[in-house]
Amino acid sequence: MNVLPHTLPGARPDLPEGHRRILDGIDLTVHRGETVAIVGESGAGKSTIAMLASGLITPTRGEVLLRGRPTTTMRMTELARSVALITQETYVRHETIVENLRYVAADATDEEIVAACRAAQLHDLIASLPEGYQTVVGEKGYRFSGGERQRLSIARALLKRADLIILDEPTSQLDAQTEEQLNTALAELFADSAVLLMAHRLRTVRTADRILVLSDGVVRESGTHEELLAVAGGRYAALYRMQDDALASSRSAASAD
Repeated sequence: MNVLPHTLPGARPDLPEGHRRILDGIDLTVHRGETVAIVGESGAGKSTIAMLASGLITPTRGEVLLRGRPTTTMRMTELARSVALITQETYVRHETIVENLRYVAADATDEEIVAACRAAQLHDLIASLPEGYQTVVGEKGYRFSGGERQRLSIARALLKRADLIILDEPTSQLDAQTEEQLNTALAELFADSAVLLMAHRLRTVRTADRILVLSDGVVRESGTHEELLAVAGGRYAALYRMQDDALASSRSAASAD
């Protein structure tokens, strides 16, 4: 099995006055077929790791390796083919749905496009539109909700067959039931890729092979969901129980209404 290392050491210690480290001493390897989740509060550094791993920014110190090669030595076209980035904000072109999907996989067949959309739980919506896959989504995708645009982004990643899939809060705009269904599907569909998952909602990462708890740019805990829950006084366990209690209270309030 190929190894896809992504080593992300933190910024140099001699920072100019007024600057601060975003990441400090991060050393991470993600293997093909493995899902590594990075969790933490807003501002912990999750999105910075996503941008580093995708080659959108370069580290002040250290390097990012993809299939053993520094991403700084790769052409942008090669990097774009190798990495799929799914973020909270999905870029949608003022074109048809099928054109929005084919621009990441020009040779994709109609059958492959439909299969990807089914997997991303988007096909039924598209099929219900009068013009189906030929529907023009509109400027910035205004015809789609935020959650539907995220599912479009997931369908693109499936078509792309990238070596590295980076999911930066990929289900932030989905309801709990759809999120659960998608998480189950994604675990199977991205099984041949290395997957780096950034999430604030911890229910999203329960099935990850490894979970890293990030705080102020430093990895504070690492392990599986079960291992981290068992850590007495651990950050992950405390945050998970807090979120679980909040979800239970929300459901209870909804039932009462």
